[in-house]
Amino acid sequence: MAEGDGRRHFGDRLAEAVRARRSCLVIGYDPDLDRLPPPVVEPLRRRLAGLGETEALRLAAEVVEQVGRTLVEACAPHAVGVKFQFAFFLALGPWGLGALRRLIVHAQGLGLVVIADAKPGDIASTSTAYARALIGTTPLAGISEATVLGADACTFNPYLGPDSAEPFLAWVDGAGRGLFALVHTSNPGATALQELRLQDGRQVAEAVADVVNSWAMSRRGASGYASVGAVVGATYPEALVSLRRRLPGVWLLLPGVGAQGASPEALAPAFDREGLGGLVSVSRSLLEAWRQQSGDPQGWAAAAAAAASQLQEALERARTAASR
Repeated sequence: MAEGDGRRHFGDRLAEAVRARRSCLVIGYDPDLDRLPPPVVEPLRRRLAGLGETEALRLAAEVVEQVGRTLVEACAPHAVGVKFQFAFFLALGPWGLGALRRLIVHAQGLGLVVIADAKPGDIASTSTAYARALIGTTPLAGISEATVLGADACTFNPYLGPDSAEPFLAWVDGAGRGLFALVHTSNPGATALQELRLQDGRQVAEAVADVVNSWAMSRRGASGYASVGAVVGATYPEALVSLRRRLPGVWLLLPGVGAQGASPEALAPAFDREGLGGLVSVSRSLLEAWRQQSGDPQGWAAAAAAAASQLQEALERARTAASR
């Protein structure tokens, strides 16, 4: 986001950004090397041949950064944010993490909200380290502190309970950061555990939603929206309706549109009468848009921009429908 926004209430910053950019689209970047555009992958394969591990990882990270930069710049005019999938960068070692840090700074310079999609969740001491690395700063022996990734927000696995969330909530409260807790994910296996019934009749996902709502209630800003959000898969529209009712004033991060099968038109229940409340994350359908358009991989960036424009328009229709 714009420089100087760092400590403002995250929920309010999101509301202003969605209104100003007329978009709830979040660019997803999951840099699986095998799924990068062919004009990038084929030269990379030739250059990797014969390199040792260190040089190979360094080169792969450079290419991942180059593609990410091009993708974000192409789609930024149509989006409100970007979500970087942490694991793909971690898989490239310190060079991958360096690339991720530079991409985060670049995206924030374009005015985009940056979400680090890492899904950590551990005992409090370990959660403290995750929070510092993803959305905070790391103290260095009491002498100084350093920003590691510096994202505006991150995803979070809440299944270890409230104490695991406290280190993240400290940055939410003290530094204007955001947190998106996993409530009902978009993957095919999500129902196996998340839709199990508890003795009180609630599904597991509904019980988690109630916990997340308790964190959000005291963290609502002037916009009416909290700095604690929830991840709810767009691939389960019935769950979306149910969970929206349980999570008033909570931003929903909605993955699953495009390659996973969900459509923008089905997302109207996520939004309020002002068209706020939902952020729609799309990854493969942008990076691989060239397959559905011209079929020419050389034009992958232009195809991504066109797909982002189409998604922005479709999501604006869904937001408008919610306001009627």
